[in-house]
Amino acid sequence: MIPLLTLLVALLPALLLAPACTGGSGADSAAVDPCLVDPPTAEVGTGDSSFVPLQDGDSVVIVNGPQGGQHILGSLRTRHTTDVVAVHYTITLQSDGTSLSDVTYRLQMLPDGDCGWVYPWLYGYLGFVVGTPDTPGIEDQPVIMRMDIEDQDGRQASDQVIVTAVLQGSSG
Repeated sequence: MIPLLTLLVALLPALLLAPACTGGSGADSAAVDPCLVDPPTAEVGTGDSSFVPLQDGDSVVIVNGPQGGQHILGSLRTRHTTDVVAVHYTITLQSDGTSLSDVTYRLQMLPDGDCGWVYPWLYGYLGFVVGTPDTPGIEDQPVIMRMDIEDQDGRQASDQVIVTAVLQGSSG
């Protein structure tokens, strides 16, 4: 019995500290982590190495990918979420609601100040959307970039912007 008692005494400090070291995730974290008390928020942006905010009416570039398809680069900023989030990123044509891109990510976010997280460089894959003389494309048309998020605690937030899609290298 002495070895078992010795083991329990040795493990007691670790067992007592374990609940305090949850890392901000799980159902009990909202009571412990002050960053999870306020409602979560999401902000759609763009940017390949950092978050660049977008506002309605801004332009975003249709990037020509190396394999022939196109994409629009999105970025995400959250506040009051856990550091891991599921992101549903969609791009639709504003004029008729045509779905242009529908991608789901699960991300380990990067720290962005007090109670904030950021993740640049999210691809909204478009396929081949640039027009030809016979088929109009989406260039110079308003599109809706939307991100719906859910963190590890099941907390949800959404944001969208209506932006104009312009061709890479154009002056628009």
